[in-house]
Amino acid sequence: MSKKRSKKRDLGIYGQTNSQYFISYFSSISPVEKEQIIEMISYSPQLAYVVLKWAVSSGVIIKSYLVPDKEFNYLQGANFGFEEYEQKVFSRNSKKHVVARRTIFLEMGLDKMPPRKSSLKEYNDFDRGIIQIYPVLDFLMEKLKQSGDMKKYLFNLAKKQGLIVYDPETGKWQGKDYGL
Repeated sequence: MSKKRSKKRDLGIYGQTNSQYFISYFSSISPVEKEQIIEMISYSPQLAYVVLKWAVSSGVIIKSYLVPDKEFNYLQGANFGFEEYEQKVFSRNSKKHVVARRTIFLEMGLDKMPPRKSSLKEYNDFDRGIIQIYPVLDFLMEKLKQSGDMKKYLFNLAKKQGLIVYDPETGKWQGKDYGL
C-alpha cells in the first residue's frame, strides 16, 4: 500500500502562504487614490515577501553558498558576480505571467543581488510572527520603491482579481473587504 504524499504548504514568516499575503493586503485597503495604493506597495514587507517568492520560483534569485553560516540561509541574484558573457540567460518559453514578472525582476536588478540573509535554517518551534525582517526583504523593499513597473503590475493584478474596487462616487479605490 503506497502512502499519498501531501503537498507541504509554504508558510512565510507571518504564517501565511504567498497568495494569502497578496489577498489579505489588497482586500483590506482603506479608500485612497490609485497613486497612494501604488506608493504604499513599496512599504509592505508582506508584498516584498510575495515578490521574493516569485523571484525565487522564476530562478532570478537563488540560494547562496558563498556565505558560510550554519544558522541562516542566504539568497543571491542568479547573475551575482558574473561577467556579462557568463550571465544566465532566462528562457522565454515560460508562461506569459512568469516571463512578464521575470522581465521586471531583471529590470529591477534582482539577478545581481549580493548574498542577503533570508531565513533561519530551522525554526525550532519559533513563533514565525516574531522573527525579524531579514535583509533580503529590506533589499526588495528598496528595489520596489525604485520600480514603478512592479508596483503597477501588483496593482493591476489585484484589480484584475477583484481584490480592490473603484468607487465612482468618491473617485477612490478600496479593498473589497474594507469595513467588513
